[in-house]
Parts: sequence; C-alpha cells; structure tokens
Amino acid sequence: MEWIDGAPEGVLAMRRFTAEPGHPSLAIVINMTEATAHLPSSWGADVVLASDPDIATVSEVESSHLVMGPETAVWIRR
Repeated sequence: MEWIDGAPEGVLAMRRFTAEPGHPSLAIVINMTEATAHLPSSWGADVVLASDPDIATVSEVESSHLVMGPETAVWIRR
C-alpha cells in the first residue's frame, strides 16, 4: 500500500496494489470533512464500494471525476 499524493484538504487516500499483473489496483479514499470533496480525475471514477450513497460522477468534456459527500469513504478501481 502507498499514500496517494494530491488529495484535497481533509481527505485521506491510499492505493492497494494487486498481486497479479494486469489487474487493477484499488484506491481507498476517506473524506473526513463536513464538506463535499472533488477528487482528481486521474484517480478514476469506477466505484467498487461506498460507505454512503452521497457519491456523484461529474462528466466533463475530456474526463470524469468523483465528488464525495461529507464523512464518506469510497473504494475506486484504478
């Protein structure tokens, strides 16, 4: 596991690697604030599990990113 750089203020993010080559890693992101958090688009938007339904995918012209509600955790396939 390793910490992911570039997390918004009040957000913890780490990446867990898989043992098998070619399989995606998993990012675990925790918003510890009382505000919404916009995640970088480079982190992906393939949600595997969320602690709360307050997760949204924002699609833009060239990419998509996740927005997390307050005090929410999300697991993202990367």
